[in-house]
Amino acid sequence: MEQLEALGKTLKEAREAQGLALEEVEAKTKIRKVHLKNIEAGRPLPYLNMAYFRLFVKTYAECLGLDSTKLLTEYLGHPTDEEPEPQTQATQTSERPRRAQRARANAVPKWVFGFIVLAIAAIAFLAIRLVSRPASTQLEPAPAKEAQQVDHDAPKEPAQPPEKPRAVLVENTAYNTVYELVGREAVISLEIVAGAPGDTECWISAVSDGKQVYQGLMKPGHALEVKAAKQAVIRSGKPWMCEITINGEKIGRMGGVGEPRNLTVRVKNN
Repeated sequence: MEQLEALGKTLKEAREAQGLALEEVEAKTKIRKVHLKNIEAGRPLPYLNMAYFRLFVKTYAECLGLDSTKLLTEYLGHPTDEEPEPQTQATQTSERPRRAQRARANAVPKWVFGFIVLAIAAIAFLAIRLVSRPASTQLEPAPAKEAQQVDHDAPKEPAQPPEKPRAVLVENTAYNTVYELVGREAVISLEIVAGAPGDTECWISAVSDGKQVYQGLMKPGHALEVKAAKQAVIRSGKPWMCEITINGEKIGRMGGVGEPRNLTVRVKNN
């Protein structure tokens, strides 16, 4: 921790000496302000391993014109083999030519499509000829069916209850998941389950139709039910600890291990 605090102090002093605000550094490095503040305070970044922490420090130092390699070696030492190397934009770009080559290899030849079009045209021509040919024999009218007698005194089968509206996923981004359903109200059940090692509690915020209905820490085994007529929004600090059920339909975990996540359920009236 002392090495991290010393590293953060060096970066903060360099930033202040250049008259830069954290918002300006965030715009240049695309690193969120909360992560920059944690780095300057000497705190490890939540939900991120040391490989990503080193990458953020390197980007921050280069933005300030500092020798990132020297800083990382001096305060953090050399990276270990256990730290996975985060995927950068360069490695992603190198995959694009390979994907394009595989797509070309799997492409269907154009002559196949031409053959299919000709076959469809031939079948359509034969069908038209058969339909336009006059009938050789006159079909006899089918015998009228006898009227079925309806017993009005027979007991009627009970009406089946209407099927519950299903939640439809309409948006799923890095930080937001949105479901829509048709009905009168949404009932979202949230249950806290065991998470990663060391996860003992989870911060939850719940808003129903614009009103805050819950905010606090929940432990594994605790549950929360939120009802809304128009929209419900649940935000979780550890979405991987949250089991979600919408109107009786089990959705599953709110998200994977990583950043906090929002879950929005919108109700569409008939």
